Amino acid sequence: MSSSFSDKTYNRNHNGFFVQRETMTLASGASAVVNSNAFDGRANQDFGVFANIGATNLATACPLNILGSLDGVTYMTAKSALVADVDNATTYALYDYSANGSCPFYKIQLAPADTMLGEEVEIGIVWAGGK
Repeated sequence: MSSSFSDKTYNRNHNGFFVQRETMTLASGASAVVNSNAFDGRANQDFGVFANIGATNLATACPLNILGSLDGVTYMTAKSALVADVDNATTYALYDYSANGSCPFYKIQLAPADTMLGEEVEIGIVWAGGK
């Protein structure tokens, strides 16, 4: 039930797009929810989420939620099931701030439906316009 955002993240400006990446490890022998480390939001800007970049077979449904925070301490669900299921495929979804709200801080949350075996799931966040 760990997340290694600070260890495995890279922040780069690729052709005008700012990319952040994190590998999240789902706890072995548990169906516990796992949250990423926080990443800075941008006022009034959408962002894209690439989920399960390695197309890891999780053998269970695993929705991806977006958590938002105004103070970086208390987080609430900003968008439930942005990606309905990240199991066994790479998916992309857009977080629409005009529909879901804009926060200065966000986290990714994975909520597996069944017991995990310590699988790693790579997540990528993409912001337009660089940083």
